Amino acid sequence: MSAAGDGAPMSASEGLGAFVASLQLDDIEPALIAKVKEHLLDTLGVTCAGLTDPQASEVAGVVRRWGGHPEAAVIGLPMRLPAPKAAFLNALHARIHTFDDTHEAGPSHPGSAVVAAALAGAETAQASGRRFLAALLAGYETATRVSAALGPAHYAAGFHSTGTATPFGAAAAAARAGGFDASRTTAALGLAGEAAIGLRQYQDDGSMLDTALNGARGAELGVTAAAFAASGVAGPRGVLDGRWGVLKVMSGGPAAALTADLGKRWEFADTRVKPFASCRFTHGPVAALRAAKLDPQRIESVEIVTFRASAEVSDRPRPRDRKEAILSHQLAAARCRVPGALATPHPRFDGERRARDAGIRAASGGRQRADSCQVPRAGSASIRTRQCRRRHCGRRRSRTPARRAAAAAPVAACLGGGCMTRRLNTLALTGLSLVMGLALWEWAVRDISRVVFAPPSAVLVRLATDIASGVLPLALLGSLATLAAGFLLAVALAMPLGFLIGRNAKVAAMADPVLNAIYAVPPVAMVPFLIIWFGLFFEARVALVFLMSFFEILVTVAAGARNVDPTLLAVGRSFGAGRARLVTRVMLPASLPFVFAALRVGLVRGINAMITAELFLAAVNLGALMKHSAQRFDTAGLLAVIALLCLVGLAAQAGLKGLEARLLPWHVRR
Repeated sequence: MSAAGDGAPMSASEGLGAFVASLQLDDIEPALIAKVKEHLLDTLGVTCAGLTDPQASEVAGVVRRWGGHPEAAVIGLPMRLPAPKAAFLNALHARIHTFDDTHEAGPSHPGSAVVAAALAGAETAQASGRRFLAALLAGYETATRVSAALGPAHYAAGFHSTGTATPFGAAAAAARAGGFDASRTTAALGLAGEAAIGLRQYQDDGSMLDTALNGARGAELGVTAAAFAASGVAGPRGVLDGRWGVLKVMSGGPAAALTADLGKRWEFADTRVKPFASCRFTHGPVAALRAAKLDPQRIESVEIVTFRASAEVSDRPRPRDRKEAILSHQLAAARCRVPGALATPHPRFDGERRARDAGIRAASGGRQRADSCQVPRAGSASIRTRQCRRRHCGRRRSRTPARRAAAAAPVAACLGGGCMTRRLNTLALTGLSLVMGLALWEWAVRDISRVVFAPPSAVLVRLATDIASGVLPLALLGSLATLAAGFLLAVALAMPLGFLIGRNAKVAAMADPVLNAIYAVPPVAMVPFLIIWFGLFFEARVALVFLMSFFEILVTVAAGARNVDPTLLAVGRSFGAGRARLVTRVMLPASLPFVFAALRVGLVRGINAMITAELFLAAVNLGALMKHSAQRFDTAGLLAVIALLCLVGLAAQAGLKGLEARLLPWHVRR
């Protein structure tokens, strides 16, 4: 240790304070900066997920009543609060589901408190984006180093490391966001450490709110400590490694881990985004079960062999509430093996939902036992399964219970019933229904003259003949030209007008009566006017397609724009999005399901209008073929054109659904 300014040995908090104050992004590897951004995105995702939790909403209501100087935003809510209270609520929402990131060596969950504190500190200080990222990295590294130094003995003694380690990380993040020098950063760490506390009693008789409050208080404490330090107040420099410091009093490990290789070895690098929506202790067995690729129908029992801390926390064969459901090894193992199991336990884990989860639990037959080993740095777990009264060959082992996942709110994947199987089943059912329908049609008209109604065999022959001769393809191209012109014109005008009506109450009040009145009039009734205005040919046909598609698209798009979730808009505003960004980044994406619905309905109406125009105006293209067939009592020819129209409609709908699935994977259920 080097010497402090007064000649005394430099304490651990002074070493961390100097490191935090001098941290610059230019000195950091790009991969580590990318990892910080990944954890930021993950934390923002789980923060938004926590906004609707009933208990968190009750706490937020209390904090809202307290009010105060509007220094910082609360993500997703239309309120601004003093920076410590804003950090408290943001961390509470990020932590309430326990899906925030994990540092195994503690164990602890640093992200919720560190990100919340960095946001509050950066907003208060009007820090740049680069300083904000530096603050995030400083907070993460401080929190994880304190967590690692406290170690397994601290956790085993009953302390909740998320409550005891995160105040230091939050203070470091807020101090770096505020541009503090080394002495003021050290003062903030000392002030935060004096009040750091968190207990594990909630694991016996508490709720998820208790663990969330530990992280939320850590964020609030860190931001408060930084504010005090900015005013000149100082905390004890030996708060970490002194005679009565945290490591000594709270059963921590050696103090050397706090400052060893600072800036060279990054403890934050061992922090992981949660890949599964459950307690981190369940991730090893779940990963092992997923890797085993077992048939759920053949499994008789599962035995989970894990380390002692994991068994103490997560051996919950009969979860009684949502907290125990998230912690339970047995339920997590069952969920990953049963097709259709819920990704996360419902916020109100009771009644019918408890019965349903009990059924899943019974299907797992899960057992577990604890080894006598100490908690390893990265954790480990293995599973034994029995299938059809024979032990499954070998063990499956996972040593990374919190593997890197996509930077988004975590969801648990379920084994069995894969997408490919479901698609094949759907195709098989569709094909079967088509064959049965054609067979029924063939049987029903067997004794009827083909002049009255042709059988499908004759229609298929006629369809193939007309396609081979080029008659149908040429007529189809002419009809599609009419459809494309009218439909695209309708889309171009109805989309922006629909958004305007949906989002502007005054425009909607003026337009709705007119639209409702015109919408009630059958478009065919306008054909005489179209003939007068446009004649009998291409322009008139395009006008009818436009007219029949326009109002369907307009009404549906307006409904979509009107029904954008206000929470999404509030989240956008809390991040400082202006009107243009709210439209392009929030309203438009949120309305896309309605947009695609409008396109599908409008396209069907356009096809109807296309053939109607070709039949009742100048007879051309497919309409001419249908008219000629009708004049010759050629029902096979008529039905061949109708069959072609059906194929065109199905192809168009399938194309739009495929595009929707590609652009909106979060909405389309395959």
